[in-house]
Amino acid sequence: MAEQPKSLRDQIVTMFLKIAARTISREEGTLLLNDIVRGNINNKIEVVRTILDLCQKPPKDIYVKTVFHTIALAKNPVFTKILEVGLEHKNEEISIVCADGLANLGNDEARDSLTQHLTNDSYHVRKASGDVLIKGWGRMGVKLVVANGLSHPETYYRYTAALSLVRSGKAGVSALLEVFVSTNMNAIQSAADAFSEFENVVGKEEVPKLAHALEAAVANKHSNAVIALLKLLGAMKGKVSGFEEHIAVLMDYNYEPVRIAAHNALASIATEKANQLLSIEKAPDKVESTEFSIGGSEQEDYWTK
Repeated sequence: MAEQPKSLRDQIVTMFLKIAARTISREEGTLLLNDIVRGNINNKIEVVRTILDLCQKPPKDIYVKTVFHTIALAKNPVFTKILEVGLEHKNEEISIVCADGLANLGNDEARDSLTQHLTNDSYHVRKASGDVLIKGWGRMGVKLVVANGLSHPETYYRYTAALSLVRSGKAGVSALLEVFVSTNMNAIQSAADAFSEFENVVGKEEVPKLAHALEAAVANKHSNAVIALLKLLGAMKGKVSGFEEHIAVLMDYNYEPVRIAAHNALASIATEKANQLLSIEKAPDKVESTEFSIGGSEQEDYWTK
């Protein structure tokens, strides 16, 4: 009696079981997987649906990570939807694998999906999307991260995008530095917060630009941006030499968190001029080191209402 042909699900499960048993490599599995797609050219939707079902309810001995990794290696546009699902996975490693898989496809659908995920609720999804957009699409990716992430009204989303720009290298850093000559105070705040995590990235030649941004933030009464800039300038220490007085004037500001941030910035800079300005400061009732979270609610800050 002739052997019954395997169902589509059985073919796919058998392939993944071979990978799990190390009978074949994941790379060899992608060849078999693409063969399955070609053999079901008129039923590609069913192939995708079957694999997505395996991701939701993996059979024994098949790991979800293996499924998504193999799909990413296949570089087949048919699997774009699967990679989009994997991008949102709660496991960060799977999310990164799927983001890279989308970048390897390099098509408009993949790019648009990564762009949309710049505002995902999960930090690791936003992070993977921003990092991979810039890595995969270069200057276009930088522009997308700036336009869709750094311009977002929510602080945490902007901060994630700003970090992706700092990590990406020259093009991303240059784009982020340009924010300091803009009128977008929220973006300035997030750019300063991100650079504070990588203060060595910002050179002394950029201090005049930061000082200009500080003046603009003060003029706009955007204290969150003012505090973020003061924190960055403080982290840059001796690079700020010559601009200490721009900071010192804020020790008389009529909002205590700004006064504390200005005092702490000068203390961190610790140049002879900074120390001199601190020594003649009229001691406030209480000056203490205060951590300002990038997630500080602007609704709690009456200067930004």
